[in-house]
Amino acid sequence: MNNLLLQGEYIDIIIELVNDPYNINSVVKLVFIAFCIRNETRPSYGNRKTDFVDVLLDNLIIKLLSHPNELKCIFEALNKLKKCGWISTENGKICILKELHHSKCDNKFLIWCKGSKLNPLIEVSKLDDRAFLEEVLRHV
Repeated sequence: MNNLLLQGEYIDIIIELVNDPYNINSVVKLVFIAFCIRNETRPSYGNRKTDFVDVLLDNLIIKLLSHPNELKCIFEALNKLKKCGWISTENGKICILKELHHSKCDNKFLIWCKGSKLNPLIEVSKLDDRAFLEEVLRHV
């Protein structure tokens, strides 16, 4: 996939994640959640025997090995938002400088989450940054 198209897709996902109801303001959390959202293939979140974080980060190492260029695209997308004056980052935190209007994001997983009674992304976004990073490290 063309890197510019991929960056555009990630910008759509990022805009969704930094706005309500998720309000993710951590760069690390945003990068990994955006990556997992784009590469999510099966929404098996109905099974409450498995934690939402475990399901989202399932097979993360395989996804990272299969799509190594995507992390670079996420950082390039964030950099474009910074250069255009939409966001700033300091100490790993994202600050919205101009209102980022929700676009029509076509990501099937995000659409599924919005329609879900118990939105797994809201649950995952509630984790503090350190706990989320520990989960990421546990899965890779």
